Amino acid sequence: MDKDTAYRVLEISEQGILLAQHPNAPLQIGEYLRGNILFHDQDREEIEGEVYRLDPRGVIVRLSRGISARHMMKEQVYIKNTFPMFFRYTIQENFKATK
Repeated sequence: MDKDTAYRVLEISEQGILLAQHPNAPLQIGEYLRGNILFHDQDREEIEGEVYRLDPRGVIVRLSRGISARHMMKEQVYIKNTFPMFFRYTIQENFKATK
């Protein structure tokens, strides 16, 4: 992977990440990635992992070095405070899908 390529993060957890596929730098299953996540407050955290699956939504990467629980909590609080309907909508849609 080109070290200067930036990928948009669509979803993130402590152990995995969903990235938007970059048209000029497509990723392939088994490809190893290493880089930094830039958070809303401009804080960074290094991650690394391997492309696990290609999905219609993007590229799923299984992280061997993931996001710390501290950053995950900070981002959840930020999203909850900035977009108060986000978690309500997500939880309701996921609940409907399991019925």
